[in-house]
Amino acid sequence: MFEPTVAILAPALDELESTANLMCLRSADLPNGKKFLVTHGKMDVGDPVQALNAAANYPSEPAHLQTLAAWAAVQTRTDPRFRDGHAIYCMRRLLDRQKSFDYLLLLRDGADLGMRWVESRSEADAQLLTTFAGEASGINLLLKTSDARSMELLDCLWSLYLSGAVYAISPYSLDAAVEAAKDAHRLSSVATSMQSP
Repeated sequence: MFEPTVAILAPALDELESTANLMCLRSADLPNGKKFLVTHGKMDVGDPVQALNAAANYPSEPAHLQTLAAWAAVQTRTDPRFRDGHAIYCMRRLLDRQKSFDYLLLLRDGADLGMRWVESRSEADAQLLTTFAGEASGINLLLKTSDARSMELLDCLWSLYLSGAVYAISPYSLDAAVEAAKDAHRLSSVATSMQSP
């Protein structure tokens, strides 16, 4: 049976989170899974995890997300909109560097991941992008990267964060942002099809 390749990504905003996410990644076990810890500095993580520095080459997006959070008068490190925006940025950053995966999993809670994987993968196959709860309090995000439409959907989701539109979603949740991105993607697809001769 064919086992798809999976990039398992855990972004961290500071050293303490990096250590916690590294432990979570090490315990997450999926067939053909490649693990990535995204940090804001250099960190020796050892096998089987690969570290990526989100601040390498001084990208403007993290500072832009912090500016939007400041305008919305929220605490950047704890606000879920900022944290989710940062995570989506990290997903895009990884996909800019490596596109050879069938799925990309944003891992926030790895408890019982193996048991939840088959169902979540089926949902991602049908919807391209799906969220699923972990055993504790984290919401994981799964993207089917082997479908070209998923990148358009991820772009729609990213634009909600990059524009600051997520600060208008009330009550906010990652699920609500994903649904808004799916709606925007559907509308964009309809508009494009209506313009075609």
